[in-house]
Amino acid sequence: MIQSDRLDKFLEDHIPVSKPKIQSLVKYHSHNPSSPWCNEFAAMGAEALTSSGRDEVYLIYANEHVVVYDLIDTWDFRFNVVFRNYRYPMLNALGTNKSKIWEEVKEFQFFEAWSTKYYEFTEVPLATYKLVRNL
Repeated sequence: MIQSDRLDKFLEDHIPVSKPKIQSLVKYHSHNPSSPWCNEFAAMGAEALTSSGRDEVYLIYANEHVVVYDLIDTWDFRFNVVFRNYRYPMLNALGTNKSKIWEEVKEFQFFEAWSTKYYEFTEVPLATYKLVRNL
């Protein structure tokens, strides 16, 4: 597992913002900020994480949102945030340690205020899990 102090280097090497897919999604998002495309970012993130050393990750769908869980952290590529030591959709996401996935993406405001609707709930919602493995 990647140590926190090496996270920036890992992201720079394995999830570069210059990839055409990421750029096209960011461009699309800047013109359609409320579009429901978190599933595309989650699939891309799962692929990047499994191809860079993780044996498996989970795509988690809950509360009309999709994220990636690597058995330690929750990666929300849609909102450019990784929640440390947290599994979506458990309670208290907003109280956990979080950081940006891509610092250099200017189009994303880090975890925008309206994105909290996917993380504010009084009871844990039903969730669907899909395992993604590195073969």
